[in-house]
Amino acid sequence: MASAPMGSPSRGPGLLSSILIILIAAAITAGGVVALVAWDRGWGSPRSPEDIEKQLAQDDKQPKPAIVVPPFQLTDQYGAPVDLNLLKGKYWIADFGFIRCKAVCPAMTSGMRQVADALRLMPYWDRIAIVRFTVDPEHDTVEANREYFDNVVLAPYTDDEKKDIREHWFFLTGDKNALWKLSEEGFKLPVEDDADNPAMPITHSSKFVLVDPAGQIVDYYNGLDSKDRTKLLLEINARLDRTPEAQLEKFKEENQVADPGTPAPESAPAPGSVPGNIPATPGSDSTDAAGAPANAPDTGSSVSATPKK
Repeated sequence: MASAPMGSPSRGPGLLSSILIILIAAAITAGGVVALVAWDRGWGSPRSPEDIEKQLAQDDKQPKPAIVVPPFQLTDQYGAPVDLNLLKGKYWIADFGFIRCKAVCPAMTSGMRQVADALRLMPYWDRIAIVRFTVDPEHDTVEANREYFDNVVLAPYTDDEKKDIREHWFFLTGDKNALWKLSEEGFKLPVEDDADNPAMPITHSSKFVLVDPAGQIVDYYNGLDSKDRTKLLLEINARLDRTPEAQLEKFKEENQVADPGTPAPESAPAPGSVPGNIPATPGSDSTDAAGAPANAPDTGSSVSATPKK
């Protein structure tokens, strides 16, 4: 085989490596990273950073594929059956974890407790549920979940508060294959064994997942990030505040319209007021701290399958 003429460039691995180095160097210069993103997204040849930023912004506006939670049949911490139908009509927050986890799970539970505390102050609490799916059902039995929930999760609350929270927060267990499949295929969250990690022998996501009343995933939030948890609360409030019932209550508040049958106030009506237009009194419980109506109608019972003791 004839050798390459003297002085001609070699086309072996050395040249390819040089080209690769040049491309990487170009990528980390201004606009280079964006150009590589464009290439990776299949937009063809790299374009100007301005064009690419416009394309990225346009992509963000495109509707994301809907993810609907598949049906499941599991058991809560008090032995009651829980399935997807029981949660229909509710906004619910899901996460995956397990009791033996000493890494992210304690912080996730603490963060979810803070979310629950905020939700309990909303007038929409009866339309909300919280669901923890275990990824370790061999250890997280019904009895283990009940002991952990009652003695750890509910420890800071009064008896009345515990009774209320029990009706909304489920720790579910069941078949391991079904639970892992639900995490990976249903919620698109990874899970795998990691026997070499004693603090977290099962690796799982720390995301909080908001699911709408139809069972479709709304969005994912970092359960370990207080700012993301705040975004979750704001999303729930915004969505429930747009319901016809909430809009009616807001109209009543803004126009000072009393519900039919509302007793007249003990004090004399303000000059010029007429029956049915009763001014709200300062300090009344007609609104919460955020100005949301506190007397939104109860459109459904709690999501618990059986009364909790």
